[in-house]
Amino acid sequence: MKKSLFLCLLLCMALLLSACGTSPAPAQPDVTDAPAATETPAPEKTPAPVEFHLSAEQETALAAAQAALDELYDLGLLSSHHTLVVNTPPNIRTMEAGEKCTVSERLLPSLYYVNCPTAEGNWVSIYVSVESGKALSCNVDIRPQEGDPQFDKKPLDMGKGDMYYYDSFDRVMGEDMTLDEYCRLLNDYWGFDGYTISSTQYADYGYDTEPPAGGTLMKALMDQPFVTLYFAGDQEDMPMFLEGCYFPEDTHFSFGFGHMVG
Repeated sequence: MKKSLFLCLLLCMALLLSACGTSPAPAQPDVTDAPAATETPAPEKTPAPVEFHLSAEQETALAAAQAALDELYDLGLLSSHHTLVVNTPPNIRTMEAGEKCTVSERLLPSLYYVNCPTAEGNWVSIYVSVESGKALSCNVDIRPQEGDPQFDKKPLDMGKGDMYYYDSFDRVMGEDMTLDEYCRLLNDYWGFDGYTISSTQYADYGYDTEPPAGGTLMKALMDQPFVTLYFAGDQEDMPMFLEGCYFPEDTHFSFGFGHMVG
């Protein structure tokens, strides 16, 4: 009896499964040639600019140098305004009174020395009297801009591509500026009592020149031996200098107690 009942139950279960069927297998996605999805890489972070914290003394020197450059621009001794910026390790210091100039026996007063780039893409180094606030020596390096004429001169290859020579003089000073006019501006700026344009002798470079005429255009003195000047009321027999040169990717001009060959 029990055996018959067990067989009956098995038969009923078989009929029930036959009627209901079995659950279908889950549908599989179609196979395609599309590349597998990958995670989008995070954008590279731009490194934050390095900040240089100037000491109080350096801040004072930088402010004095900027004020001197502003005055040189206002007077026409420079035709471009230069805004000093500190985005590289700063070369700013104070020099105590009593140091001697490297190219003469001139006794220097207390000076601020600032050597740094400008917001306009150029470079300036300047010595400013702590007492008077006047620039006693100034060097500007003007980088070429679009439209500056290129000299027909063989470029210089420093291993990083050709470097060309450009005429950026008009952003140093006015192209109609004469030597006399520039000397008069310096004389008035420094508060001296007159000037003398002198001959220039410098044996190391073979310089032995006659004094250029006062009416000579300053632009005509570029790439020439530096001009030696003496100012009445300055330290006795201590020269000042003017010098301008065209370098690869750089128009340079300097005035004051120092010059490039010293």
